[in-house]
Amino acid sequence: KIKYGQPLSDLVPDDSYVRAYDQQQTATYTQQVGEPVGLYFRGMDFADEAVQFKMLRAMDMVLQNEFINASTSAFQTNWYIQFNQWAAGQSATVAMPTNNCYNPYVGKITGQLAGVITPFVITGCVPKAQFYTLLNAYLLNTSSNQVVFTSPTAPRSIVSCSVSMMQTASYGNDKYPTDLMNSIGGLQTAVNDDLFSGEGSAYGDYTFFMYGSNYLSNEGQQILPDQALNYFMFALLGVGVVCLFMLVNPGAAILMMCAVGLVILFLFCELWVLKIRFNDVSIINMIMATGLSIDYNIYFAQKFMTLHADGTGNGRMRQALTDTGYAVFLGGLTALLGTVPMAFAKSSIIRTFFSLIFGTILFSLLVGLVLMPVIFSLLPMPPVRSVLIAAATDMEGPPEQLDHPGQAKSGNDSDIEGAASSEPLSARL
Repeated sequence: KIKYGQPLSDLVPDDSYVRAYDQQQTATYTQQVGEPVGLYFRGMDFADEAVQFKMLRAMDMVLQNEFINASTSAFQTNWYIQFNQWAAGQSATVAMPTNNCYNPYVGKITGQLAGVITPFVITGCVPKAQFYTLLNAYLLNTSSNQVVFTSPTAPRSIVSCSVSMMQTASYGNDKYPTDLMNSIGGLQTAVNDDLFSGEGSAYGDYTFFMYGSNYLSNEGQQILPDQALNYFMFALLGVGVVCLFMLVNPGAAILMMCAVGLVILFLFCELWVLKIRFNDVSIINMIMATGLSIDYNIYFAQKFMTLHADGTGNGRMRQALTDTGYAVFLGGLTALLGTVPMAFAKSSIIRTFFSLIFGTILFSLLVGLVLMPVIFSLLPMPPVRSVLIAAATDMEGPPEQLDHPGQAKSGNDSDIEGAASSEPLSARL
C-alpha cells in the first residue's frame, strides 16, 4: 500500500521547470518506452572467436530477460554486430569461420517493429588473425564510443567494450526498480558463471555487468527495506538495554520498546494515509523518530517506577503524571509549533520532514501521556530504587517518605537525629 522511490521531481522546488520536464520524461519514456541500459565486457581477449561467441550468447541471455525489451533494443547501437556485418562484406579478403556465432536478435523482434527492422544474419565470428586489422580499418570510417583501446593508435587491443539495449517500461509500477535490480543481479551472476568464469579475467564476477542511469537510485531503493528493518530492530534493542538500566525493571523496559515500536507503526500508517513515499527522506525521519519517541515516554516511566504514593497503580500513575505530564506536554507542544513553518516550504522534501516530525511528536505524546500511563497502572510493577533514589534514601529515610518531603518525621527519628547532632563532629566521622 505504501509507495516506494524518490522521484527526481521531488528534488527541486515546486515552481521549477525541471519538475514538469521530469514528469513528462517519466510519463513517456520511463513508463511507456523504457530506459537504455549498457552491457559491459572487460578483461578478455576479444579477438578470440570463442570470446566473440560468448559475448553474443551473453546478449542473447539478456534479451530473454523479462525486464529487457528485445524489439526496441534492436534499434540501439551494437558495435560488434555492425562490425561483424562489415567484416562479412569483405568476403573477397576475409574468410568468416562458421563457429556457432549468431545474431541474438533474430526471432526476438515482435509487434509492429518486426516489419521495420530485419536483423542481420551472422554466419560466423571475425577470425582472430585478422580481427584488429579489420577493426582498425572499420573504425577509419565509423566512430564508436563503445570500445576502449589500450592506445589511441595501432597496434592496440580492446580493454573493454559495451553494447546498448532498452529496458521494458515500468508503467508506473512502484516496485519495478526493486524487481528490476533483483532480476538483473541474478542475470549478471548467471552470465559470469556460465560464460566467463574460465576466461581468467582480473575482474572475476564483474567481467560482465550491466548499468543504466537509474541503477544508482534503484540499488539504494532495493536495499532500503532490509536496511530499515535491521536499523529498527537494533534501535529497539538499544532502547530496551538503556531503559533496563534506567528503570531497573525488565517489564518497564519492554513497555518502552513497545512504545517506540507503536510510534514507528503509526508513522508507517501516516505514510499510507498521506501518500508519502518510503524512500531515503522518509526513512531519515523515522530513524530520528526512535530517539524522539523515547524522549516523551521515559520521563513518566522513570517517575512512576520510583514513586510509592498510596501504593496503588492508579495513585502512582496520577502522581507521576502530576510531576512530569505538564512539562512533557509543554515540551511537545512547543516542538510541534516549531515544525509548522516547514509546512509552507516549496520543497516537497522539507514538507515530508514536517509531516513525519509533526507525526512523531504527536504520536509520542499520545503514547507517552495517554496509553503508557494506563498500561503501567494496570500491571504489577512495584517501586524500585535507582542509584540516585537509593543514595537519597540512605540519607533521609524509606522511599515512601521521599514522596512527601513535608511529612513530619516520627519522634524516634527526631531523637536519633538530635542524639547524632549532639555528638562531636570527630566522633560522627
